Amino acid sequence: MIIKNGRYTVEVTHGDKILFGKSGITKNELIQYYQTIAPIMIPYCDDRPISMQRFPEGIDKEGQLLCLLGYCNTQANRGVGTLCGH
Repeated sequence: MIIKNGRYTVEVTHGDKILFGKSGITKNELIQYYQTIAPIMIPYCDDRPISMQRFPEGIDKEGQLLCLLGYCNTQANRGVGTLCGH
């Protein structure tokens, strides 16, 4: 799956990987959900800290808290958003 948003292009690998075992939700389905809610959610995230946790082996396995991130919404990235470490 290739996602394009303005000047940004992201290639998603393993889109059929099941992320939430009991529900069967795949990576592609989660991305589609995020794309749907982004216009509503992003304004509420503006200038707020965001923590990121990874579950590379699925939600049923132990995850990894990577770091705390600040949500940067500079004029150049308005509407896109950029995550940057603080």
